[in-house]
Amino acid sequence: MEAGALKLVVAVNYQFTQEAMLEAMAIATEAKLKAMHEVRLRNQFVMPATGANLDCVAIACGHDRRYRFPRNYTKWGELIGKRCLESVEKAIKVAISAQA
Repeated sequence: MEAGALKLVVAVNYQFTQEAMLEAMAIATEAKLKAMHEVRLRNQFVMPATGANLDCVAIACGHDRRYRFPRNYTKWGELIGKRCLESVEKAIKVAISAQA
């Protein structure tokens, strides 16, 4: 794994449509950015960090019931956003403390 890269995998047991996977990826990316801002992460130019060119967000879906749209205001959207935010915040804090 590259230093400074955030790899985020969202795994759900439902079968998401392509539109739902795209929306889930957007929600996960928004949560990643929010986490970076909440911990006041800065880039090498001392500007608020937004990510690196090696960052990745992947969505893995199961075969259970088919789900169409996990928008922010749905159960899936809320779960994806909340868990991604918590995971990225924790990962950033662990990485920062390891560097100290």
